[in-house]
Amino acid sequence: MFLTLEDAYGLYECVCFESKLAKIAPVVARASYFLVRGRLQNNHKRGLAIVAEEVRDLDEVLAGRRAQQATRARNHGVPANAAPESRGDRRRSGEHSCLRPGRQPAANRRHPQ
Repeated sequence: MFLTLEDAYGLYECVCFESKLAKIAPVVARASYFLVRGRLQNNHKRGLAIVAEEVRDLDEVLAGRRAQQATRARNHGVPANAAPESRGDRRRSGEHSCLRPGRQPAANRRHPQ
C-alpha cells in the first residue's frame, strides 16, 4: 500500500509492506489523521519515503494521553489543568528529563572562549 502524507512542510510518500498491512489498513480506512512510525528511506530517483512500521489513529493517541494525565492528576489530588507549580512538577525552565544526570542541553552549555 502506498500513501501520500502531507504536513506543513510538504508531501511524503509512505510505503506499507504486506507484512504490516493487516494492522495498518483498518487504521487508514477509519482515521483522518495518522501518527506514522517507521524508517526513512532515500531512493535517489523518487526521493525520500517513509517505510511504515506502525500507523496509529492520532485522535486515539491524543485521547489516551489525556486519559493518562487525568488519571495521574486524580491519583495526586490535583486538577489536570492546574499550573505546573501546584502539581509539584519538579522540572524548571532549562531542565530536561531526557538527559542523563550531570548533562545539559547543548544550547545551555558554556563553551570555552
